[in-house]
Amino acid sequence: MGPWFGRRLLSGVPLFLLFLLALPLVARAATRVEVSGSVVNLRAGPGTDYPVIGQVSRGTLLAVIGEARGWYNVVLPDGRRAFIAGWLARPLGEAAPSRGGEERLIPSALAGKKIALDPGHGGSDPGAVGPTGFQEKEFTLGVARLLAVRLRERGAQVLLTRDRDTDVGLRARVRMANDWGADVFLSVHANASTDSSVAGLSTWYCPVGGNPEESCRLAQCLQKALVGELQLPDLGVRTANFFVTKYTQMPAALVEIGFISNPYEESLLKTPEFQAKAAKALADGLERYFSS
Repeated sequence: MGPWFGRRLLSGVPLFLLFLLALPLVARAATRVEVSGSVVNLRAGPGTDYPVIGQVSRGTLLAVIGEARGWYNVVLPDGRRAFIAGWLARPLGEAAPSRGGEERLIPSALAGKKIALDPGHGGSDPGAVGPTGFQEKEFTLGVARLLAVRLRERGAQVLLTRDRDTDVGLRARVRMANDWGADVFLSVHANASTDSSVAGLSTWYCPVGGNPEESCRLAQCLQKALVGELQLPDLGVRTANFFVTKYTQMPAALVEIGFISNPYEESLLKTPEFQAKAAKALADGLERYFSS
């Protein structure tokens, strides 16, 4: 080894190693990837625990500047950088033809929105109880938790008025949403009737106080999404002076997802699959509200 390579600092570390370590990190050779999923989340870091900063559609071509833990670090059309899951994008390489593809960034309309979710009842208040003993409070919390995950994946901030089986008063629920400055308030419930044959979906808003016009539009977006996804009878958008929708200071709606008193609908409400579909419908309805 020549005299330069053999030179050492006082720490004992060879000088040439420090020289190499001081060099800037070199990104991988520029390549492109084509999005293979239908609509794919873009995240702020290489993993699903990082917030969503936008979405891209199938066929979108993105320049790759690096990789980490199976995720591509890509450049967006507006110059921002983001990460996309490697299993949802197909590498094309430098010489791959573009086929006229254009980058199509689809920002989520929910990104940055503050959404207050209110799982109805809880603690000593079971809500309505179905023929087999299934309690409304279990259903509402299950849906709200799943919905919170979906909303956060789309970049929204979420406040849950309760995140476990506990008592929370109506005034406290309203105060939490108002103090937080939520953009919208959504209360999740299941309906009940003394007639066990009654079935279906309805969404409610308060026609006085707050912002009834926007609350009506929010209710319409939610109802349309619920009916389309769950395929249960459409009982429409209705009005009532529910405390949590009357005294919240932002657009507010209350959804009644099926009748827990109806044996068939109770059997649906109990299943994780139906709760997941309900959460998806509500997330889609909220996205429709903020994008229209």
